[in-house]
Amino acid sequence: MTNAVRKWHSTLRTPDATWQQAESTFTITNGTVFQLNAGDDLPVSPYKRKFRQGAILVPRVLVTVEDAPASALGAGAGRRRVRSRRTNQEKEPWKYVSTLTGSVETEHVRRTYLGESIAPYRPLEPILSVLPLENDRLMRPSEIAENPGLSDWWTQAEAAERLGIGQSRVSDLVRGKRDKFSLDMLVTLATRAGQHVELALS
Repeated sequence: MTNAVRKWHSTLRTPDATWQQAESTFTITNGTVFQLNAGDDLPVSPYKRKFRQGAILVPRVLVTVEDAPASALGAGAGRRRVRSRRTNQEKEPWKYVSTLTGSVETEHVRRTYLGESIAPYRPLEPILSVLPLENDRLMRPSEIAENPGLSDWWTQAEAAERLGIGQSRVSDLVRGKRDKFSLDMLVTLATRAGQHVELALS
């Protein structure tokens, strides 16, 4: 297959023009394209070091969000009230995790472009995500702790990921409301948290 191509370029701004109207606006020149052959070294993407699993975010239910109704007092100065963005594409166990809700500092609610945000020849509306980023790196735990809204959200998300339960259930557990959990569930949660479970009968 040859790497020689014919390049067509036009500045026509009318999307519904006829070919007769558009034809005269094109310039056609000869060019070449980069062609990979078997055994060639693939070029390294400049984004490679920034991603571990491609340009995606997982689990999305804990990271991607949408605006949520604020209380009568509002979301708070410099904050944005958000909740987990739910879709019918969620897989187990994430589709069983409760929706997270919180007021997060506005600068940490970021516009994110994922695969579903890109249509042929144009981007769609970006998806909102709660991300602990500082320039081109992840924030350190001490930096996250300096942002109460982000810290609360990330604490919920980490608990939901590790334990597989939602915000309200985590709150019940933290407040010692053990009567709301079966013995089997308590043992399961302790195991997920890396605790060794011993049962003593008297």
